[in-house]
Amino acid sequence: MTPRHTTTSLALTIAAVLCTAYTADTNWSFAEHHLGMSSAVERALFVMAGALALVANVRMAPTHVPAVSCIPDCRRSWSG
Repeated sequence: MTPRHTTTSLALTIAAVLCTAYTADTNWSFAEHHLGMSSAVERALFVMAGALALVANVRMAPTHVPAVSCIPDCRRSWSG
């Protein structure tokens, strides 16, 4: 792995952590004020469920990349 890829990976990881933290904070407030969840345990489970769903989607995404990456080739075959 070249240093460029390591730097890029580190930057993307930091960005993902910051976005996840912001989302967790927003969900925490939403659960308290709009859903009426007064229990910290209940809100923590709510926030963790959302984070787990996000991580699951990220982990599943690479399995769908080959199917999506053929789209330009498919378009060429359709255009004749």
